[in-house]
Amino acid sequence: MIKSITEHDAATLFNPSFFQPMHAKHLGVTFIRPKPVAQFEDNAIQLEYHVGTRGNGVDQPVWPKDLTVEVVTGDN
Repeated sequence: MIKSITEHDAATLFNPSFFQPMHAKHLGVTFIRPKPVAQFEDNAIQLEYHVGTRGNGVDQPVWPKDLTVEVVTGDN
């Protein structure tokens, strides 16, 4: 499947305008990921990613009070 996609549809599927860089503060790296797909008329709602990625075992097993924190601790 990957071979077929790269041979016939790579220019469309992997169009750079479909992706955006995101910095993962906890890991100290920047990676490329897909942009949000949905769009709303007059930009009434802007879908965005606010939190980067991190490795397993970093977060505490609790729901944070603030969903925009990079690392979930028992205090946030």
